[in-house]
Amino acid sequence: MRTLNRYFITVLKKHYADFAGRATRKQFWMFMLFVFIVKLAVRILAFFVGGKIGAALSVLATLAFLLPMLAIAARRLHDTNRSAYWLLAALFPTAFLSLANLLLVPFVFTQEHFMTVLEPYMMPLGLFAFLNAMGGVVLFVFYLLPSEK
Repeated sequence: MRTLNRYFITVLKKHYADFAGRATRKQFWMFMLFVFIVKLAVRILAFFVGGKIGAALSVLATLAFLLPMLAIAARRLHDTNRSAYWLLAALFPTAFLSLANLLLVPFVFTQEHFMTVLEPYMMPLGLFAFLNAMGGVVLFVFYLLPSEK
């Protein structure tokens, strides 16, 4: 219970949107573990509730943890003497792919031959998917590095 309080509750209470300072490797990974467990429990609950209420629960859990996850990631990067701007390495391609998904999918599924409609966009989407994956790998390596004080 002390671990839960120290690495999850305290981070949510005192550092919810705190992008300044440092976060140790243990603090970062324990927080991410607790977020994973909570979101998994919410998704299981959402599955059993079903419908719009279940979907709303899942979205609310994701939105509730978005800002603290970005904040602790920025503090973890600070702990390795890197700028929080490195988060953009993964966030920019993700945002682009999400926007492309929102814009293309409704249009594509109204077409009879959606592959012919989607074909001109495959190269840019593939490039951004690759950049997103590489940005995620770079951030993962940075998160694993020891503190540099």
